[in-house]
Amino acid sequence: MQVFLLNCQVMALMFYEVSTRTSFSFAAAMERLGGRVLHFSEPSSSSRKGETLEDSVRVMSGYADVLVVRHPERDAVRRAADAAQVWEREGFLLLPGAISFRLG
Repeated sequence: MQVFLLNCQVMALMFYEVSTRTSFSFAAAMERLGGRVLHFSEPSSSSRKGETLEDSVRVMSGYADVLVVRHPERDAVRRAADAAQVWEREGFLLLPGAISFRLG
């Protein structure tokens, strides 16, 4: 019997740099646990029109229960965590330039 621990939960993957293994490992884990995944890709996002990381994180945090952010800039992890609509911050530094945290 398969148990869906994250049924009805949504994870947003916000990648501002190319990644295969990291993005697919998060997506596969979420889907195997019954959740859904939203993919944010910097080349096709409003960041091309000047939207900041903070603006994008604020918008995506309204759509998702969990955010995973990967960004090449040194302070992007802190800026993303500060901008997210996080009521109870449970941040986990995963890799240099990547963070995952639960929203709400």
